[in-house]
Amino acid sequence: VECSKGTYVRTLVDDLGEALNCGAHVTELRRTKVGHYNIEDCFTFEKLNEIAVNNNTNPLALQELLMPTDSAVVS
Repeated sequence: VECSKGTYVRTLVDDLGEALNCGAHVTELRRTKVGHYNIEDCFTFEKLNEIAVNNNTNPLALQELLMPTDSAVVS
């Protein structure tokens, strides 16, 4: 489901089950995008740790992965 903020996905699923007269519930819910941030651009803590350990000669290795703080403000 691609939806705007304020959408209650669990309620949507419940309403769908009611409309189909079979019931429904959410077993897993995963947010894959918020604004212009996508899950594909994210790192797990394990991956960040791996990068830190494997790049001990480059102290900026993790810093280079950071997005600029002003990327949160889209004009």
